Amino acid sequence: MIRFIDLGDQITCDGCHQFAFFDTIRDKFIEFDDYCTWSSWEEFEECYDYDDTSFPNNLERFRRLFGWDK
Repeated sequence: MIRFIDLGDQITCDGCHQFAFFDTIRDKFIEFDDYCTWSSWEEFEECYDYDDTSFPNNLERFRRLFGWDK
């Protein structure tokens, strides 16, 4: 199961709001393009790897977890 994690500004020094996705099966944060936290959906989309064998073509799944039902 993948969980959306709202990290707020607790891991940054500049007060930037961050979020992440956690994989409860693997018990680790999900990484795309060597990043595991993002400050905007647009930033996440840029890092999302469409060829990732772990999550192929699942951008819409992440979008729903993020809270966008578009």
